[in-house]
Amino acid sequence: MAVDLKKVPNTPGVYKFFSNYEIIYIGKAKNLKKRVSSYFGNSLKDRKTSQIKSLTDNIETFTTKNEVEALLLEQMLIKENKPKFNILLRDDKTYPYIYFSLDHEFPAIYSKRTKQAVDTKYFGPFISSEAVKKSIKEIQKVFQIRNCSDSTFASRSRPCIEYQMKRCSAPCVKKINKIDYFEDISSAKSYLSSTDSQTVDRLTNDIDKAVAQLDFEKAADIRDRLKRLNILREEQSVVTRAKDVDIFSVHSQDTYLGICIIVVRNGKIRGTKTHLVKQAHYETIDDVYQSAILNFYDHQSDIPNNVLCSHSLDSKIILKKVLKKKFDKNININHTPNKSIKPIYNLCKVNAKQVIENHVSKEEKYSISFNDLKKAMGIQEDLNKIEAMM
Repeated sequence: MAVDLKKVPNTPGVYKFFSNYEIIYIGKAKNLKKRVSSYFGNSLKDRKTSQIKSLTDNIETFTTKNEVEALLLEQMLIKENKPKFNILLRDDKTYPYIYFSLDHEFPAIYSKRTKQAVDTKYFGPFISSEAVKKSIKEIQKVFQIRNCSDSTFASRSRPCIEYQMKRCSAPCVKKINKIDYFEDISSAKSYLSSTDSQTVDRLTNDIDKAVAQLDFEKAADIRDRLKRLNILREEQSVVTRAKDVDIFSVHSQDTYLGICIIVVRNGKIRGTKTHLVKQAHYETIDDVYQSAILNFYDHQSDIPNNVLCSHSLDSKIILKKVLKKKFDKNININHTPNKSIKPIYNLCKVNAKQVIENHVSKEEKYSISFNDLKKAMGIQEDLNKIEAMM
């Protein structure tokens, strides 16, 4: 198409590319005329940009006061219109929580999904259901909270296998009284909201108190719980003293993007999430981080003060302003991990790359290698054959 660039303003804003009345790409720019012109110049374009250029038959622009408003508007329009060339990260409509049925005489611990407002019965949201299941298993091993349904609880006449495995104190058949059971519930909730070291200190103090009161049976029970907790700590593949931080890593390989997110709360990895993006168009790697971060926090209530990215972002200041405007919270964005978080930071980078490796076929790997070789040698033509001579 012939684009009349005279009608495109030299202002910050959002642009929309149309093909047969359908929006195929939405972007933002500090200078709309400069950005839109870059698509229709004579310089050599990558395949995706060339495809957008050839399909576009109409352009609309919308001016904003600044880059912050442009980024907010861009993300809103992408979410609403879902253009095929934009980076679209699918997310769950509901989020997994750990739930305590506190209205029951002997509360249970469950995994529950909700997107509604939550109260003190809920802990979360967690990044994945697997993280919830793992945390519930930890709590059962240490504090022996029941996980059965209320109907199963009401029908028991003798302890189930969970009691034999020391993962439940069998309140269904009165193996524990109500007061002691509620102490375990309080300890389990405290465990979720504190670090492992704080829980260890608390249990150690409880042992001392029990011994001082000559309640040796209770002291022995707490000692056993402390042993189980220490075993759990040893089983963790990654241990960190970092408290609350979200880590984002992006890896690009040919036409693929791998995105990994790791959430750390109270020194524990709450969960991980990965995205594989195929054939998406983006201007810079900053655009990918912006989409990943804003999409991830769109439905989150538990946003930390610190975000760690595996790339240094040129748009860091703009992104911080957007997060402040959207969530009314000052969030620090950094790309340099400290010693305590570096093992998890490296793990995030590995998984961003691995999500691509897991999905790319052998034939595609050859194609990617050819393209990498072309870039290294500065070859513009198609490369489909290599000959070697000794």
